[in-house]
Amino acid sequence: MKTAVEFYAEGLEQLEYNPLEKNGYENAKKRLLEQAKEMEKKEIVNAYLDGTLQFDNAAEIVRPKEPAVYYNETYGGDND
Repeated sequence: MKTAVEFYAEGLEQLEYNPLEKNGYENAKKRLLEQAKEMEKKEIVNAYLDGTLQFDNAAEIVRPKEPAVYYNETYGGDND
């Protein structure tokens, strides 16, 4: 599975866009970046879940926050 950074880097190399569209390249690049950001968000949430689940199983610690709350507090939510 590719990381968000790998996805973005490969996507830039293979970027397809309509050269007749005004700002076609920039628009395609923005769409690719938004996809990569969404992938990164999922990676962070999954890592958080994996880490807290290990603690839950090992030490009976209750997860302190829901993943979406953790992400929003740590990375500023969906403002990017």
